[in-house]
Amino acid sequence: FAVMNAPVMRDEDDKAGVYVAAAGLARGWKGAIIQASRDGVTFENGPQATVSATMGELTAELPAHSRYAQDWANTLAVTLYPLSGELDSVTHEQIIAGANAAAIVYPSGKVEIIQFQTATEIAPRQYELTGIMRGRKDTAPGTHAAGATFVLLDNNVRFVAIKPDDL
Repeated sequence: FAVMNAPVMRDEDDKAGVYVAAAGLARGWKGAIIQASRDGVTFENGPQATVSATMGELTAELPAHSRYAQDWANTLAVTLYPLSGELDSVTHEQIIAGANAAAIVYPSGKVEIIQFQTATEIAPRQYELTGIMRGRKDTAPGTHAAGATFVLLDNNVRFVAIKPDDL
């Protein structure tokens, strides 16, 4: 489960809110109900996540790199959760059109949006991603520790609006 303080990804999400991704870890997973608490005691039910997001964890540190050039020097090593989807390679033209966008979640909940060109599956659910574009959507490129959450930004990531006074 990941809550992400990220820039607006879709026009319909252009309001106060956060993005949420949930993934099942076992076969019996049927989804998740997103809940929010403003007072730490009572909870409100929000949207349901009925499809597992494509997400996992970094298995090695990803060093910082400039946002101004495609990073072919570093490899992003990711292990996807058991019920997650797969990662695919794309062309440079597809990256320019927005393909393979993903979030790496900092401990604060803020994210760095990246894109990757090449996805090489080295073992079941384990990928090495190269040709990385860093700091997309004006997010802060930086170093990411092993264990950081990785989320593919596709239609399985949900937007949860928050009230203006939640800010």
